Amino acid sequence: MSGSPPARVFEAHVDPHQIVRWWGPRRLTTVVVTLDARPGGKWHFVQSGADGVIHSFFGFFHTVEPGATLVQTFEYEGARGHVLASRLGFRPDAGGALLHNTTVFFSVADRDAMIAAGMEEGAVDGG
Repeated sequence: MSGSPPARVFEAHVDPHQIVRWWGPRRLTTVVVTLDARPGGKWHFVQSGADGVIHSFFGFFHTVEPGATLVQTFEYEGARGHVLASRLGFRPDAGGALLHNTTVFFSVADRDAMIAAGMEEGAVDGG
């Protein structure tokens, strides 16, 4: 893999082949249905586990600056209508890369719905 460490970490967030390797939680298998990493582009991932339960996630890209910034929305089918926005910043750090993620919930209800749906597990147990 070529490029600076921030460029490689950015690529792991927009390359379907890499996303399926790290998108958590680890107990679930991830399939990238759609990934159009450009401003206005859509993304849609589906996860399933041994219990047969299907989890569907989707959103839109708002800002895509290769190797530097991604701004996107995130919505979970199980908490439909509760949307959050994430800004991912990628920058060099001591020969590696630093990823800074800022997540904004538009209301307390949005935050509570995501937590009640189990989103904390995926955030904590990503590959």
